Amino acid sequence: MSGEGTNMAENESLDLMNRNSRRWFHLYERVLAGADDEEVCDKVIRNIYKTFRKVQEQVPLEGFISCAVDCKDMSELVRDADGHDFARLVELEARPFDSPAALMERVVEGTVDRYLHQIGVKAVGKSAIQNFHQWRERVHRLKTKMRDALKKLASKLATNPSVHVRTPARNASQIAAMQSAILSMSLAGGRRPL
Repeated sequence: MSGEGTNMAENESLDLMNRNSRRWFHLYERVLAGADDEEVCDKVIRNIYKTFRKVQEQVPLEGFISCAVDCKDMSELVRDADGHDFARLVELEARPFDSPAALMERVVEGTVDRYLHQIGVKAVGKSAIQNFHQWRERVHRLKTKMRDALKKLASKLATNPSVHVRTPARNASQIAAMQSAILSMSLAGGRRPL
């Protein structure tokens, strides 16, 4: 990746507070505003697809998958990707004698886990999330609902890591729920009206 026009300032980041993680920070704001599980699941799924579409431009996933399957050291690939957060995550999640699907399932789930954990840390104690135990239970519920969608993304990435993943289309009920949520928000501060 070095010399291919990637710039650390433009890289996707696993840090919720990084300016390139705006879509995940927006999810945090929706959680604080009281978004229901369906909205949160929809946003997580859409965000994870958009995140990995960007990652595919920045990290040679095919090379990382090949290294994992061949049980090779990935440190040179990580260096070539300038220590990109997602390059390090793939290296961290790789296991001996991995299959591409198993590796990418852990990477996708690990990505979601990291963002949801940071959202919980920032939001605990606020009105939407009283304590971390409550957030942990909600995350478990959310991940159960999203399991198939996350596996589908991981499968796409494992099967064809260089073809950009497309964000799934919304169905009519998702669109109606999103419109209702937007209409119920106050224009001052993005909070629901009193």
